[in-house]
Amino acid sequence: GGNRLWPLPGYWNKEDDIIPTQCQPLAACPGYPYHSRAPTCVEGYTSDFCSICDEAHFRLGELCQPCDNGTGTQTAIFIVIAAIIFFGIILFAALLIEESSLDFLVVTLVFTLFYLFIYLFRS
Repeated sequence: GGNRLWPLPGYWNKEDDIIPTQCQPLAACPGYPYHSRAPTCVEGYTSDFCSICDEAHFRLGELCQPCDNGTGTQTAIFIVIAAIIFFGIILFAALLIEESSLDFLVVTLVFTLFYLFIYLFRS
């Protein structure tokens, strides 16, 4: 009873006597926490209006994404080092062979770089 203002999903308020405010993103705010009187956020979000990513998440655009604990970073570093070695071999080979084969090596290099960037920057 009383004059309580319980937020719907997508809205947040600190106290039940304050008008709820829309969250950004809407999915960060689950609405009134029936199990608790304290305002809550969905997993990955924290702070007023669920506007900040918690320490186990990072912001990507408008959403908080879980951190990968370094495994994705290690994979990316490995791929970059492997690509540098591969490109070094191609450049060394280009110095040893005829110019007519150089076109093939350049095309191979361009396609390899293209697929490397797709892999590294996929979402």
